[in-house]
Amino acid sequence: MLVFDAELDFHQFGIIDTADIEKILFEFIEDSHYYDKKNLLVITGKGKVVKPLVKKLLGQNPYVKKFKQAGYFNGQEGAFEIELCS
Repeated sequence: MLVFDAELDFHQFGIIDTADIEKILFEFIEDSHYYDKKNLLVITGKGKVVKPLVKKLLGQNPYVKKFKQAGYFNGQEGAFEIELCS
């Protein structure tokens, strides 16, 4: 089982708009990179707003080396496992 250096759960923010999603995700990734945290878990839920936007943003973020749908014990289709660049 993969151990994560940091975790972000979008459920804690309640109802938020796309600008907030972008800001929260970018700051989380930027801070994680700054503090040399390599393996991240982002929990989006299975909805049709947060999850697709987060997937798109992860693909565009220069700090993200790779990402995939989370495994069985980490939220599956409601989360992403992320590896950051060095």
